[in-house]
Amino acid sequence: MRRSMLSLALMLPLAALAANPTPPPAGQPTPEQRQEMRRKIRDLRQQEMIVRLGLSDAEAARAKAALDKVNQKRDAIRQEIRANAVIVRDAARGDSAAQGKVDAAIGRLFDARAKMQALDRELFDEVSRGLDPQKKAKLAIALARAKKGGKAGHPGRGGRWGGPGGPDEGPGPNEW
Repeated sequence: MRRSMLSLALMLPLAALAANPTPPPAGQPTPEQRQEMRRKIRDLRQQEMIVRLGLSDAEAARAKAALDKVNQKRDAIRQEIRANAVIVRDAARGDSAAQGKVDAAIGRLFDARAKMQALDRELFDEVSRGLDPQKKAKLAIALARAKKGGKAGHPGRGGRWGGPGGPDEGPGPNEW
């Protein structure tokens, strides 16, 4: 009995290592936790945009549905970008196998960039349908800020602490 308990106690850590062969370093979130954090940030940004625009419940529901649909498409494009970026990076580091694929990978990166721009336009057209001109302008500003990674609030980049692009001023000169 003691021997089986001892062997079981020794096998549990090995089973845990087998389940996750490369655990994240201490203090680092797991990929699942990162994905959940990204989802929460995305939801908070959506909610902030809806509040800033002053959308009605129906407009907010339409905007949220459009944002969710576009974000799903963006995730697929981002995966494509990551895969092609790895090829380009490996080729730049001298990997001969990647160097034969670099031209196609660069072409796919440019195509993915064009797809992202088309998604931006699709999102704007969908959400702005039926909005008054002031709300359309606020939407354009909010999407431009979101595209820059939410840099409002950083010193010298607009937002709360000064600089161009305060809450209702629109993007700064370098944000378009």
